[in-house]
Amino acid sequence: MKFAFLAAALAVLAAGPAFAQGCDLIIASQVKGLSTPTRSTMTFTMNGKSYTIVSIAVGTKVYTAKADGTWQADTLGTNEDKIRKTWSAYDCTSGGSDTIDGELADIVLHHDDGKIPMDTRFWISRATGLGLRTETTMPNGSLISVYDYKDVQVPAP
Repeated sequence: MKFAFLAAALAVLAAGPAFAQGCDLIIASQVKGLSTPTRSTMTFTMNGKSYTIVSIAVGTKVYTAKADGTWQADTLGTNEDKIRKTWSAYDCTSGGSDTIDGELADIVLHHDDGKIPMDTRFWISRATGLGLRTETTMPNGSLISVYDYKDVQVPAP
């Protein structure tokens, strides 16, 4: 069940942050993220139950923490062309600005009327251009992702 949530989270994250010209800020943030080691903490709440998943993305690899304390390695299935193609079909709007852990961020809003309707709010750092936080709400739950870029290392096997 947790891996179904992870798949949903990765789909949302692959969709990503934006605002300047449509979804340009999201595209720039996600493209930059491809070459930036990232620790993501994703908390899913569905039908009243919460699950937290921690993953680390370095280069083309994504490492996901398992319940037994080990890490599962997978290959990142996206690239700059996929990010640009995905976001070219969407509309994004500005949601103003906010501060996350002392860092000024632009907020970008995205609504998707797909099979599972969802609203996503992205906080993108003005200083680095990287995503700081993402909140997605869906009919039966939510996904909150927090991103950290400091001292990210490949986990020990």
